[in-house]
Amino acid sequence: MTYPANYGLNQQIRRVLYALKRQYGGMVTVYQNGTVTTDTKTGETARTKTATRIQRAIILPVTISREVKQSISLISANKQMVTGGGFEVGKRLFIIERRDCPSLVLHKADWLVYNGRRYAIDNYEEYEFETAYIITGKEMPGEGVGGWTLVASNALVLASQAEKTSVAGLAAEDTLLLDSQAEGEV
Repeated sequence: MTYPANYGLNQQIRRVLYALKRQYGGMVTVYQNGTVTTDTKTGETARTKTATRIQRAIILPVTISREVKQSISLISANKQMVTGGGFEVGKRLFIIERRDCPSLVLHKADWLVYNGRRYAIDNYEEYEFETAYIITGKEMPGEGVGGWTLVASNALVLASQAEKTSVAGLAAEDTLLLDSQAEGEV
């Protein structure tokens, strides 16, 4: 929505977003949970997810911080030394221009996928005059993109010309990458 009194300001914001897209642009997919239906006879649940692909979002470099998770032994009275787990967490700033996805409405439960890594939405703000979303994404190490985790050194890419491959035939160090145009059984 363009506000007539601030037309010059809107144009300036769009120019800055365009320059940032050219310098820091990349493809991001925003996933949103949809409806959950349960079959009363079989007990199976069917979940729907909506994926919105943004071809050119602004992706700023990652900021790494160390997080420590400690268990209940921290408050245990008879422990002299308490141990916990420490790991590196990356936070990244994503800026999505609203013109690229006018129907997208973000929620705190949504997540982003960039470069094969899943980012939970830690915080998001709408920029002035509904021009952009500014999203702080927290990297979720160890969580898979599609419900499973793919870790590998060798990559097997399935394209529309690829032969049918069974997942059981893959070695433990192989990765199965599915293109959006991939066809056939897996």
